[in-house]
Amino acid sequence: MIQYATKKGDIELVKKIYDSTQVPFKRLDKHSYFRSTQTIDNAMMIAYSRSKNFPMAKQFYNKIRQQTTFPNADAYGAYLVCVCENTADEFAESMNIYEEAKLNGVRPTVYFYNVIISKLAKCRKGDTALSLFDEMKNFGITPNSITYASVVSACVRCSFETSAVKYFNEMLRSPNYQPRIGVFNSMIQFYVQQHPNREKALEYMRLLNQNMLKPTAHTYRLLIEAYANIPAYDMITAHGFIAEMQKHGVQPNASHYATLIQSYGCLHRDVSSAMAVYNEMKKAGVPADNTVHQVLLSTFIENNEVSRAEEYYQNMLASGKSSSPYIENLFITCYGEQKQLDKAEAVFGKMVDHAAGSKSVVREPSTYIAMVNAYQANNARDKAQEVVEQMRARQLPVKLIKRVQELI
Repeated sequence: MIQYATKKGDIELVKKIYDSTQVPFKRLDKHSYFRSTQTIDNAMMIAYSRSKNFPMAKQFYNKIRQQTTFPNADAYGAYLVCVCENTADEFAESMNIYEEAKLNGVRPTVYFYNVIISKLAKCRKGDTALSLFDEMKNFGITPNSITYASVVSACVRCSFETSAVKYFNEMLRSPNYQPRIGVFNSMIQFYVQQHPNREKALEYMRLLNQNMLKPTAHTYRLLIEAYANIPAYDMITAHGFIAEMQKHGVQPNASHYATLIQSYGCLHRDVSSAMAVYNEMKKAGVPADNTVHQVLLSTFIENNEVSRAEEYYQNMLASGKSSSPYIENLFITCYGEQKQLDKAEAVFGKMVDHAAGSKSVVREPSTYIAMVNAYQANNARDKAQEVVEQMRARQLPVKLIKRVQELI
């Protein structure tokens, strides 16, 4: 009943069911009471973990541990998802929970391995993810489609091309394979963005169709990139995907238009075509987001139309739209290259280190790098060093600060 209420997302019902067990369970003999409360507490730990209530999930985790026992593998898996959303070091937390479960003889499940391999993929720990995948199979646990998707994702994120292809093909041969769009998108994205190869990207698109999967909005964006960003460019085909999406019931969004704008404006240096796509987007009733604003500003700046970029930026703010660190970085870099340090400093100065409820834009690590580069381009080494000290004061990662220091 708790599992059912958890799937329905009804945490109030979960609480009522749990409360209803407290009095009758006390009538059980000692052994039955222990086993029953252990089962219910695991279910509650899962329920609160999946509802993203970390304090309550932690409370039931502690309760289980106080009974000199350990959560089951599924409870550990759900808890791992919740913990990693409340920590800055997902890899360390993932391995801590994995080691605790393994050390205490918790019987692993496919769900437990799926969660931890997925976390390792996100952290770009490909070797560790593949090691656990082998361990999983050695335990006699059969990987499912989610497992393979996580393993392929780990390989893709770490540029393990041979392994990505190997496990993708192994997935297709698996007797219990159920096609999922995400893993196909991962392979297409790998050959569009990391190792540009349009033919290989299209090969996985053909496999996607053969498996009777419907392309998503993300799939179409990758296809647009495949033709717009990989030589030999084919802008007619790239642009044609906007109409094809609509034909197949997939609504184009700002990211699709942004991809075309960036290709026309920054790769082809064709500002008029970039603006034509922007106007087409407005006509279609698709609102511009920060990505669109950023690629349009990049288009103007990279084509030496800085005053036009400044005018667009002011109109953007006047219309109630907010800026972003990456938009501000564009201007810092631009002004630095133009030897207009006062303007670069003004942009950097109006940004803040921490959100304070205002509309000020918070500096990203890339913002400090942009400002250091601007000072370096203008032989202002002392001021560049001051920016590094600001990074130290903000306690940014030591490796990042060291890399920026090396620039100076």
